[in-house]
Amino acid sequence: FRSYVANKDGLKSVKDSLEGDDWCKVENHKKTAFTLTPDKSDHYVYTDEYLNYLGNKIGKSDSATGFKAYALDNEPALWSHTHSLIQKDNILAKDLIEKSIDLAKTVKDFDPDADVFGPSLFGYSAYDSLGSDWKQIQAENSNRYRWFIDYYLEKMAEAEKENGTRLLDVLDIHYYTEAKGECGVRKCNHYDKDGCIKARIDAVRSLYDPDYREKSWITDTGAKHFPLLPKLKKSIDKYYPGTKIAFTEYDFGGGNDISGAVTQADFLGVLCKYQVYFASIWAFDRADYQFAAINLFTNYDGNGSYFGDRYIESSSSDDYLLSSYAAKNNEDGKFHLILINKAIHEKTPVTVQLNSKDYSKCRNYYLDKNGTRIHAAEKEIKIKGDKLVIDLEPMTVNHLVLE
Repeated sequence: FRSYVANKDGLKSVKDSLEGDDWCKVENHKKTAFTLTPDKSDHYVYTDEYLNYLGNKIGKSDSATGFKAYALDNEPALWSHTHSLIQKDNILAKDLIEKSIDLAKTVKDFDPDADVFGPSLFGYSAYDSLGSDWKQIQAENSNRYRWFIDYYLEKMAEAEKENGTRLLDVLDIHYYTEAKGECGVRKCNHYDKDGCIKARIDAVRSLYDPDYREKSWITDTGAKHFPLLPKLKKSIDKYYPGTKIAFTEYDFGGGNDISGAVTQADFLGVLCKYQVYFASIWAFDRADYQFAAINLFTNYDGNGSYFGDRYIESSSSDDYLLSSYAAKNNEDGKFHLILINKAIHEKTPVTVQLNSKDYSKCRNYYLDKNGTRIHAAEKEIKIKGDKLVIDLEPMTVNHLVLE
């Protein structure tokens, strides 16, 4: 395709417009006083002046309306494809670090309390070896980095020591499953094929289960960075302790089928377990069932009630069949238990062993194959002492609320 720029003189190609006056160069730091009405004839746009404008317009992160966080980048490993007129060659890892530090300093100078996210890596290969200079960096450092993420975290930690303030708060990555089902296509829409449904549901295991191997090009090439979350935690602990984790783009598919809700709910439970700070779905197709699963965590009764704010360890005797995630809500004392029945065709009888006899009643809010509306079970589940028994319908996400 071709891109064009429209201005008062009509249409011209982007390439031709680069040689004219249609574009302004971005500089992070303005050497003169800020203004809320920038000079349109100087051919520069200043990041710090823009941040000052935002501060005047909507406030800083400690206000009700200001931005709480800023992302430094978006998928820099792809810039030579997505922004080829400006980034003609693959980005160098050293150049990305330099740009990241300078821009992060600009943000923190404006709003020290705002979170800085970076570097929004597009996927597995970018986690592994981002820049065209990666082999050189490894050689210079005796191959001591397991992957690019180690190098990035170490350099941002060094930048904090140099500048006296943390410049990276959140390690930001994107995750789109590459797992394929029996059809050989990732994120397929074959909801009538058990092998494809199972591949979607099991794909979440690549984030945490060392015994699971998805069918994908990643495992074909060794999958040395799976399971992903323990590897991320290990890198953070070694190179930049205190850094939080974000999935600012992710998708497992299944938007038109209950398997999408089952997978989405399992993913959210894993995020809770591993204390992931932030996540935002980016679905390429309709995501009705994924959104329903998110609602089951965040608004299960339609009145804003949500999964608890203090995570509690729970376990299942058969994690391939049933996932469980628990939390306590400190505000009202309710105990929340998410039970996900991943059996495609059969009911699953479940006995829940509680660690307390303090609860007397339980209500189930659930999603099933009959649509994206969250159902509230008509009858309460009986709790006998510290046990409750429930038969779970196949392919259901169940949010048990105990009082």
